[in-house]
Amino acid sequence: RGQIRQAFSPLLPAEAVLRAFPDATKAALLVLAEHTLTSAACGTAVVWAIRDQQMLLSTSRAHEELRSFSLCLRPGDVVAMADGHHQSEADLLKLAMECSPSAMVLRC
Repeated sequence: RGQIRQAFSPLLPAEAVLRAFPDATKAALLVLAEHTLTSAACGTAVVWAIRDQQMLLSTSRAHEELRSFSLCLRPGDVVAMADGHHQSEADLLKLAMECSPSAMVLRC
């Protein structure tokens, strides 16, 4: 039980936590520690951050099996995650801005 609590500590980056589940075929994770967000995704899952209505960062741009980014959040930022299979950057931006039910959207 202590290992589970430690795995989801906000002091651990999302990538380190997701690596603990090597059999995951599609997963996305966000970890927030104060105003710093770390995110990781694998498979077709994608996490993206929007600032001033423009794509700031995304895990969909990399081709590695496990992709991640860290971001210092600001008021007004939007972070979203979804299954990004065959979706363009413009499609992902639209999902977040319209609060589509097929994406989890978090606003700061």
